[in-house]
Amino acid sequence: MNVRIKKKVKTRNWIKWIVFTLFTINILYSQMHIHQLYQIENTNKSLSQFFKNLNIPFKSDTIYVFIIPPANALRIEGSINGFIKYLRKANVKEDIITILPYSKRKAVKKYFKRMNFLSDYNLCVDESFLRFFYFYTPKLEVPFVAKFSISKGELLASRSLMGTTDSAAVASFVYDFSKPKIKRPKRLKLKKELGGKLLSQY
Repeated sequence: MNVRIKKKVKTRNWIKWIVFTLFTINILYSQMHIHQLYQIENTNKSLSQFFKNLNIPFKSDTIYVFIIPPANALRIEGSINGFIKYLRKANVKEDIITILPYSKRKAVKKYFKRMNFLSDYNLCVDESFLRFFYFYTPKLEVPFVAKFSISKGELLASRSLMGTTDSAAVASFVYDFSKPKIKRPKRLKLKKELGGKLLSQY
């Protein structure tokens, strides 16, 4: 009897583990699809100018950019350095930038110092930088990694950091050139100044 009971307990625990794993995967999958980043159409020229105005001697026309929400999610942002390490292991030579669109420079400086990102450049820009993009959520809520063409001012690929960060995920991103774009939603008025003013570099 004891052997049968033990087998039943093991079976139940195994079923619970499978259910929990499937539930967790489903949540992560849903969150990754909720949190997506698109470039708004007809912003290429202004976005290209934004990157050129940074006066950074970029190594190539392609750059990798981590975009962090002002309301920081430290647990998720902790994966940025891991992502950068995988990028370098994948032989990515292009510049890697971390951007925090927040006007309070002192707070941003303390944040960058605490996080110690492995990016080539850490930038504090004003919130108008986000006008180039559209999120399914009302505002930027989670960090994204994005890939841009400077000369074309074009978003080549984007990925929420909500998912798993491993060599396979990073390799998939490196070879992603899906160019996510969307027409300007009616609720978003066209601004004459799309913005993205550099406030500080760390």
